Amino acid sequence: MSLLTLLLALAVVYIAIAKNGAIPDSVSEIAYIIPKWAFTLWLAVICILLLPDMVSTLPDSLTFIGFLCVAGLLCVAASPYYKTEEKTLHYAGGWLCAVSATVTTALTCWPVLLAWLTYPLTLWLFRCRYHTFWAEIYVFLSLVIAINL
Repeated sequence: MSLLTLLLALAVVYIAIAKNGAIPDSVSEIAYIIPKWAFTLWLAVICILLLPDMVSTLPDSLTFIGFLCVAGLLCVAASPYYKTEEKTLHYAGGWLCAVSATVTTALTCWPVLLAWLTYPLTLWLFRCRYHTFWAEIYVFLSLVIAINL
């Protein structure tokens, strides 16, 4: 199921890059490229598809971390425009999702986190632009890989 999530996520990112003509500053920037309702629906579907695999790979006593990850992403979906005064929910949800996803990755397959060693190379290749975008991509890919190993 999470592989389908990965394909859906990458497809929308690709569409946004093609439509915008450039890599967005962050994944949240996609809300300004595609319609707001489509961004919200996209994140909600990603949550629905990703949750079962996260919950099934986490120890029973720690499944709440998977729910926190989804809750954070749903906060981002509920407040897609981060350049407004309504940004607090967006940023809080983004951080909750990122931290929970990273903890899930660490608990399910911690060696996947070693991929972060290549993050400085990515920043160098893109001349330190899009650092937030690439960090979000690393978190998401790490999570999907970890829960599928």
